[in-house]
Amino acid sequence: MVPLKELQLAPALQEKLQALENYIRDLGSIVVAYSDGVDSTLVAAVAQQVLGDKACAFTVDSPTSAEGESQEAIDFAKDIGIKHTVQYIDELENDEFTANTEDRCYVCKKSRFSGLVDWAKEQGIQWILDGSNVDDLGDYRPGMRALSELEGIKSPLMDTGFSKPEIRTVAKAMGLKAWDKPSAPCLATRVPYGHTITPEALARFSKGEHFLRQYTKNNFRVRDHETVARIEVVAEDFALFANPDQRKTINDYFESLGFHYVCVDLKPFKSGNLNREVTQDKD
Repeated sequence: MVPLKELQLAPALQEKLQALENYIRDLGSIVVAYSDGVDSTLVAAVAQQVLGDKACAFTVDSPTSAEGESQEAIDFAKDIGIKHTVQYIDELENDEFTANTEDRCYVCKKSRFSGLVDWAKEQGIQWILDGSNVDDLGDYRPGMRALSELEGIKSPLMDTGFSKPEIRTVAKAMGLKAWDKPSAPCLATRVPYGHTITPEALARFSKGEHFLRQYTKNNFRVRDHETVARIEVVAEDFALFANPDQRKTINDYFESLGFHYVCVDLKPFKSGNLNREVTQDKD
């Protein structure tokens, strides 16, 4: 990992990074809610360099985590050199969560961060940091409402004005392995609102996405519509399904997972696609 003082960034971005360093330094002691995505990885890396042993990271492992995510978080945290705790939580035991209403993310965030607040107090840690950034303000994010209702939680990237592209630029300059890691929200986001979240559903589209990852490094999602798997890819990846042999391989694998039909959404992938019905209803 490249030391912060050795980075050479554009002046405006260098100024933002300095603001982020000062922001975190002034907090004294922190724990990063660490998902192993690029956002929380950058927060953890900066915190480790600025605060040293007064910074640590906390990762939740659960049935809604994508395959391999927890181990990747452990590996990334080790590379950064930050102290790291992993705790298992089973959201599927919460009926409010599995009911999968439009407030599912709120229920999950409130539960997870309430537990983290208690853990931080036990450890004598002053603040909890998450990886929210300014780009998160433009989507339906009930989880952010949950964070606003709890004490001791801050969003340093958002508060210092970092966008997603800026985060990736700084992460790349620092040599962080997560710099180009596609966004990977919890697996529950693959289930349309109103459809019950089950262990079986989570397992099959987790396997489906793990299988598709061999074909692309771009963002994509597998949405679960009971008997139908709806695959969302970015526009440039529509060509993945033009090859008959490859198309058959993908179709056969998804049928082996229990899907009767496998389709590709003609609208290119966009983060928050499942929120369209919510945001459109509110317009």
